[in-house]
Amino acid sequence: MTRARLKTSLYESMQYLKTKKDIVSYLDAALEDGDHAVIRHAFNVVAQSRGIAPLERNLGSRRRDMSSALEASGKLKLTTALKILHSLGLRLQTKHPNL
Repeated sequence: MTRARLKTSLYESMQYLKTKKDIVSYLDAALEDGDHAVIRHAFNVVAQSRGIAPLERNLGSRRRDMSSALEASGKLKLTTALKILHSLGLRLQTKHPNL
């Protein structure tokens, strides 16, 4: 019996972040997960999907500073995350499922 070869391709989540609604849903899922690495990765993907250079210009940050905060070993600070959200025209908001 011959087995069929399975073809795979790299999944690039940033290609699915076309609208602000897509970005909000993606970040909400990461925040709900609660793992710092997942949240940092999500912000990295969002920043790359919109272009890090324009974000840096809006934030007044140097590219190396932004990139180091978003890389796998980086420490994403709340202030940086809020600046990224603001630059994208978004805001951080809390909600309760029963309210």
